[in-house]
Amino acid sequence: MMPSVRVRAPVWRWRAWRALSVLLSGTAMPACDDPLVDPAVVAGPRILGARVRALGTGGAEPGAGESATIDWLVASNDSGSYSARLLFCVGEPTSLGAPRCLGPAFEERTLEGAFGEPLTLEFSVPTELMPGESWLAWFGSCESGEVSFDPASSEFRCADASLSLSGSYRGRIPVGAPNSNPSLVDDLLSIDGAPWLPSDAEPSLGATCADSVLPRLVAGVAANIHFELGGDDRDALESTPGTYAAHPRESLVYTHLFSRPGLDRAFSAIDFDSDALGFDVTLQPSPTPVPDAFGETVELYWLVRDERGGVDWTRRRGCLVPR
Repeated sequence: MMPSVRVRAPVWRWRAWRALSVLLSGTAMPACDDPLVDPAVVAGPRILGARVRALGTGGAEPGAGESATIDWLVASNDSGSYSARLLFCVGEPTSLGAPRCLGPAFEERTLEGAFGEPLTLEFSVPTELMPGESWLAWFGSCESGEVSFDPASSEFRCADASLSLSGSYRGRIPVGAPNSNPSLVDDLLSIDGAPWLPSDAEPSLGATCADSVLPRLVAGVAANIHFELGGDDRDALESTPGTYAAHPRESLVYTHLFSRPGLDRAFSAIDFDSDALGFDVTLQPSPTPVPDAFGETVELYWLVRDERGGVDWTRRRGCLVPR
């Protein structure tokens, strides 16, 4: 799915596809003859991202022997829950091809999660890893029954062959200053000029919402979403002399997804050398199926990734009404 190296795509588009492997590291696994899923639409269960935080520093790159947490974000266009097998192993010393375990898992757990809410697991990075070496985190879920993992093949298996979701995250022992996760807390999301804020009393996805304080979206009518950086998360980069295409700080890639078709694109970016600290995305919610006259609660997911695996995300809900 990467664009051809012979085609000079816009910078934001190239970086967006590069970020897809982590931000959308696992997806529902359709049959081979199914059409490709629109990356801007949450259709069925999808792993949207994984975020790592060192417990001591809060950074995105825990060192050898450090304790950390990993959050997996799984979303769906319906409310509900799921069961997932989470495990960790030392990664083979290569970044090419599919990730593979070097040996057995060093930590493994089965947890219950809810769509749209982070599934969090605490773990410790092996003490024997050296700077630049990698560890892998794995996520697997079956439609029904238990899921197992074979470290030798680095694959999940289900008793009834009903693998629903699988994904992996590659972490590395930092070389030099550890990376920090970008933060969306101090950034601004607005819709048609009004701040789009989370609410403490939001109706659940798909619920009626006419009496709620959620912003109104009209089926088939375009709305403008504006994003603006409140604090610049483009951390400085250390590069050895002579590094090809080296630049002094990170670029940021944003992935935006909606619970219905309607976003004009899935990716945006703020490049390392950009003076513009914001961008606009058009949202024209699909009028099919027609929402209930009392309104239908819909969701927007907004994720950011830097160039070294730092991730953050946020969610907004709106009330979709018929035209």
